[in-house]
Amino acid sequence: MKGTENIPLVGFQRQFFGREIRGLMPSYKLEFSELDTAKVGEPSSFQKFYINFVKDLFWSFGYSDLPEDVVKLFLKEMHWLIE
Repeated sequence: MKGTENIPLVGFQRQFFGREIRGLMPSYKLEFSELDTAKVGEPSSFQKFYINFVKDLFWSFGYSDLPEDVVKLFLKEMHWLIE
């Protein structure tokens, strides 16, 4: 992911922080070279990948550990959660 600097952060933060937070994204470089596409092609495996990815991304922004339940709540609200 390139060109992320100066992208406004608004919207979904309410679900993670309980309030809206505004800020700018710094520049990040994310690589998915070791991504097993066979695994993420299966819905429950992709959900596990997504939850771990969001938790890692959240941590990389300098926040403490994001509970898995918070990510699952977001997925449920978006009608994407696989039970």
